[in-house]
Amino acid sequence: MRDALPRDATDTHMQIYGPRCPARLGLAPMRASVADCRDAMQRKGVSRAVIVQPEAYGTDDACLLSALAALGPAARGIAILPDTASNRDIELLAAQGIAGMRCILGAGASEPPGAFARTAARAAEHGWHVDVTCDAEILPGQEIWLRRLPGMLVIHLGHSDRAKLAQDNAVEAAVHRLVDTGRVWVKFTGPTAAPRAPDGCREKVLSAVRRLIASAPDRCVWGSCWPHFDADLAALDVWIPDRAMRNRVLSENPAALYGFAREQTVFEPDSVPA
Repeated sequence: MRDALPRDATDTHMQIYGPRCPARLGLAPMRASVADCRDAMQRKGVSRAVIVQPEAYGTDDACLLSALAALGPAARGIAILPDTASNRDIELLAAQGIAGMRCILGAGASEPPGAFARTAARAAEHGWHVDVTCDAEILPGQEIWLRRLPGMLVIHLGHSDRAKLAQDNAVEAAVHRLVDTGRVWVKFTGPTAAPRAPDGCREKVLSAVRRLIASAPDRCVWGSCWPHFDADLAALDVWIPDRAMRNRVLSENPAALYGFAREQTVFEPDSVPA
């Protein structure tokens, strides 16, 4: 029998795609409505959500802001800001539930221009963090630049990144050095079962994830990466066998990072079946 989820369990990485979502990077347009998001949350038993701006929309935040308005105070957003974003722009976004800005570093990427760092500095003045999506293999090369960014950072380790984390000591060492600064969080996303990886890698992945959680138990959060994946939270019993630690990752830590009040939930989650 699986342990019940905390009442205010939080999925920290969900995305909304509206009817006019553009095709990008050779992919067909997706559809994932607010109603679909609510259904997914109810299936998982989570009652809070962080909606992350998809790369396909760029800095057009209309769909993101519409979703936050529909989901209410138990949702927060991560935006992609233009370099021209002013303090007033950030204030207006914060009033609508935006809690951070996104930085996407893909394979072969060079460090973003100085304008990004200046925008991140303005965002940090408003209590925002930078949510960094970075291919694991380039993370060691971006470490110095990431250290220079002001404020808090959230390093997003997704489905494929966890396998690389276990296979490449340089990747795990870089993540640990960043975490050791005291201002870097880790977001584990994608399927919570073992990722597709070479035979014999599963235990290495589990060990690497557990070492990271042990090194920063108050700075780790979880997200499903819905709608790209529809991760089953029951698998977290394997990833994080200690119930109190799972509750921290699912509830207490995201409440602190995203500023959720105790009473802010989208709905009362259904009881979790055995």
